[in-house]
Amino acid sequence: MRLFIAVNFSEEIKDELFHISDKLKRFSERGSFSLKDNIHLTVIFLGEVENSKIETIKISMDDSVKNISSFPIIIEDIGNFERNDGLILWVGINDNENLNLIHKNLSKNLSDKGFEMEKRRYSPHLTLGRRVVFKKNSNDLKKTLNFPPIKFTLNHIDLMKSERINNRMVYTNIHSSFFK
Repeated sequence: MRLFIAVNFSEEIKDELFHISDKLKRFSERGSFSLKDNIHLTVIFLGEVENSKIETIKISMDDSVKNISSFPIIIEDIGNFERNDGLILWVGINDNENLNLIHKNLSKNLSDKGFEMEKRRYSPHLTLGRRVVFKKNSNDLKKTLNFPPIKFTLNHIDLMKSERINNRMVYTNIHSSFFK
């Protein structure tokens, strides 16, 4: 089963993020853009995991957030990663000590239980588009979009199952770990 740990958003925030994605689409010649229902912030990507390890992940998640209180998050940055087949477009999270602590705690807890963790620095962002090629004169994302900061309070993280159903990626929440 393909799994990841994520921050999911309210419908209201997903609407705002989808509006940004839709604007990006209008300035693009081509690309694959995230479906509204699939917009999330990955905290830890686990990949293929045996069913027998799911309980261990749930316990690690609960342990990783048990001493953390709800905290504010601000989405306000936009950028891209360049790839040979086009850009990966993203919106970013302001540097957040608590989110970084959750990532660190999860990485340690899961690593201690035998899961292999990515070694690169955690850089929280939400992918809105992949393989994007802009129309001419649409390269300055910040000026093109100019969206106001999106603020919300984070009070839990979710264990998500990722599967392809009818040629579409579907993400299903299988566990939530709420903060104290």
